[in-house]
Formats: sequence, C-alpha cells, structure tokens
Amino acid sequence: MGNGFDLSHNLPTSFEDFVTFLVKELFDDNVHDKSPLFDVDKASALYEIVNEFKEKGNIVWEELAKSKFSQLNGVMKRFWNLNPDISLHAGLPRLNQIKGETYPNLLFKDDHLFWKTIYDTNQFSWINFEKAYYKQLTQLCKNTQGHFHIYSINPVNLLNDQFNEIKSEFIRYLKTLDISPSIGTPYHSNYFHKGTIHQREGELLDYRNNQAELQLILNFNYTSLPEKVYQLNNSPDKPRTSIVNIHGDLDNHCQDNPIIFGYGDEMDDDYHQLESLEEDEVLRHFKSTQYSKTHNYHRLLSFIEMGLYQVDILGHGCGMTDRVLLNTIFEHESCDRIKIFHYKDINHYTETYMHVSRHFNRDKKHLLRQRVLPFDPKTPCPQWNDK
Repeated sequence: MGNGFDLSHNLPTSFEDFVTFLVKELFDDNVHDKSPLFDVDKASALYEIVNEFKEKGNIVWEELAKSKFSQLNGVMKRFWNLNPDISLHAGLPRLNQIKGETYPNLLFKDDHLFWKTIYDTNQFSWINFEKAYYKQLTQLCKNTQGHFHIYSINPVNLLNDQFNEIKSEFIRYLKTLDISPSIGTPYHSNYFHKGTIHQREGELLDYRNNQAELQLILNFNYTSLPEKVYQLNNSPDKPRTSIVNIHGDLDNHCQDNPIIFGYGDEMDDDYHQLESLEEDEVLRHFKSTQYSKTHNYHRLLSFIEMGLYQVDILGHGCGMTDRVLLNTIFEHESCDRIKIFHYKDINHYTETYMHVSRHFNRDKKHLLRQRVLPFDPKTPCPQWNDK
C-alpha cells in the first residue's frame, strides 16, 4: 500500500500537503522557527506584495499547492505590471532578481538543486520528487559531453545534504498528524480481516476456499496507519497477518526502523554508470543501500518464498522509484495474480496497469498479462468520504 492509502483515510501526506504546511508555517507570525528550505528575505517581500493587494485574507493556503500556486502567480504578475520601478518598494530587490520565477520558487533558497525541476515541470508528487533527485544526481555525475565522470564530489555532497534536509522536514511534518482509529473505513477493515482471494472469470477456488491463510501487508508509507487503526490481531477466524513497513516506521525512526527516502530503480542503465564511478556518496540515497539497515527486505523475501501469493495494490502508484522491489514481487514464480484496487474508475486502473507493466522485464511480459486481473468496477479503493 502506498500514499494513496493514507489519502483514502483523509490523512494529508501528499507532496502538496507537505509543501502547503511549510508555506502556511512560513507566513504564520506565531511560528518563529521557519523551515530551512525557504529564503526568509524573499518570503518577507512576497508577504508585502500580498498585503499591498489586500488579498491575504482571500488566499486559502490548502488550495495553493493543488492549483500549483496559480493564485499567487496572478498576484505577482499584477504587482510587476503596476510597479515597474521596483526601487520604490523596500525589501523587494531580492524578488526583482528572480522576476521571471513562479511561486513557490520565489520562496525556496536559490541553491536548492531540484525544487525548480519539480515546479517548472508541474510534477507535484512524491514519485516525481524522487525522480527529480535522480535526474539531478545523474546530471551532476556527467561531464559537458554527457559522459559519466566526476570532477568534484562536492556538488553531490550538497545535493545529498539538501535531500536529507527535505527528509527531516517531512518527518517533522508527519509527526504533527493525528492518526486515530476514528479515521478507519469499514471496507478496509473487512478487507484486512477476510483476506479474500480474487477470482478470474469462470475460475473455481475450492482448493483455497476463496480465502488466504496468511497475509503480509507491505506498507510503503511512513505512517503506521494499518496497525494503529485496524487492530490486526491474529485470531482463528482471520488470516494470520504480519506488517512490513518497508520504508521505515515514523514511531521507530532512528531506532529499529529508520525512514528510507530515495530512489529505487537499479535496472536503469544510468545506475550502472553511477556504480562504476566508485564514489560511495553517489549511492547514498538509493533504496537498496538503505534496505540493508533492517531485516524488512528479507522478511518480504521469506514470505514470497512460502508458496503461491496474490498481490493487492492499494493506493500505490507503482512508479519507477520502487522498480527493483516491485519487479522482485511481480516476477517471482510464486506470484499467482495481481489485483489493482483503482481510484474510482478505469482511467486510474489503466494508468496503474501501465506502471505495473514497466516492472516486468521484456522477456516476462507474458506474465504481466497472465497475472494482472482485469478491471473490476466493483473494487475501487474506498475513500474516507464515500457515501
């Protein structure tokens, strides 16, 4: 289960939610310690502009990120049109230097290496955030002719330090969220406690009685939503359930299960070139490096070696940032079927199906078609506000 599972419970853990939190905090006079990701001088100047246009009260911070901050972009455009002589306004020379920028690039520090990539391409998600890091990393490891070569490791060190800074800020944000049993949904509760096997059309499942004896919840999120909300205690009438928080556990961060933040496509050609550079810092934020810190990955391997299993995809986009892990699960000889719980309609199912297909090697595409179950309008991933 991925970020969509958290969102289906109205838990605001998206990339948009994270940035919106930081921006709200930035303009909150009661918050004295602002995020180190922001340039406070530029923020103060922008604050002046918003006040000058008397629009501060009309700005709904929760909506800014979802609209790609177009509302404040409009404010900025009107300001520049009406104020050609910037010298008349105290505190604005910093903004004038980056007049062509769009908000919120106006707020982030100028030397942050990949924020601009995310916003300029309008790719406002965690998957694209991790892709932006990988793209920037590979660029730093190439010379002007496009060949892999490092003249200095310092830019890579800076990139990784900034990546850690963002990771720390996201962990701080997650710790402000309240996870309580009241946010659970009846459907998810039934799903976890029944362990239903999903049939192919015309198939008889008498050999399994249509129910799994064991289930492993592979949680790609950092929150402990499943165990906190659904009380997955083993009992004779329920499948025996275990949970692997593969990317870390917020409650045990820096202890038994540290948060993993990074990129996970080691099947990419560029990755092999990065390895050949023989610079440890280059591989610092790849997920396989991080997986070695705990037993989680081997717990997963032990489960899939036990016998036939079904994969249910709940709220996970199956992007390339988890490619090696998902390839291991999907192509394993014991993987019997893959069920995509779509978000409301066939369009989301098709998008996820295409993402899943990329995790199968070229010579294994027949397994994709055999294992992924067709679209079923009766199995959407339920949402917190479903009637």
